[in-house]
Amino acid sequence: MAAEAKAQDSSQIDDAFDFTDYEAAIGTVQDQLRSDLARIKAGGRDLESVEQIRVNSGKKSSPSSQKGTAIGDLASVMQRGRNIVVMVAEKDYLKSITSALNSIPDMTPHPPPAGGEPLHIILPIPPVTHESRLQASKTAHERGEKALFALRDARTAQKKRLRALGLARKVTPDKNHRAEQKMEKVNEKANTEVKRVIEEARKRLEGGGGRG
Repeated sequence: MAAEAKAQDSSQIDDAFDFTDYEAAIGTVQDQLRSDLARIKAGGRDLESVEQIRVNSGKKSSPSSQKGTAIGDLASVMQRGRNIVVMVAEKDYLKSITSALNSIPDMTPHPPPAGGEPLHIILPIPPVTHESRLQASKTAHERGEKALFALRDARTAQKKRLRALGLARKVTPDKNHRAEQKMEKVNEKANTEVKRVIEEARKRLEGGGGRG
């Protein structure tokens, strides 16, 4: 009986201190943030902003959007030197994508150079200015706020899980309390790391370190 009670007690501890899903959610948030921040350029034009431009392509859009199809669904977008290259998937989309790009202020799409790939559209990246650096830093801040909200959601989900274990009497109040304390330490560490990543990105974009 003593061995059985000990095994049950160990199972309770394992359940309460199982942070696998919580830590996986944190990792996903942090990885997404780093990816988002890496795409922001101080020149005032990041790849995501180009990918999100809507195009009247004739392609059926999702039911949730009546604004056309995103360029990112019709073409690959990448940076080459001081240019952004839009690699259109099909010739039928070339005209509508070019038209959509031409409608954006300060965006001047160019055809590829002679002998280049005919389905490529070249977008020169504007020179870096004080204003463009501040705008890029603001965008990084917004991405960071989104990540912090996601961390709060992950913490809420873990807290609900612990509360459910307590209500179901699957763990003792003392073990539940210690698990919550550990959760708060994990949460604090995750928030600190996200804030550090945001601050480093903003310094880079504002010209305080690294390349913009």
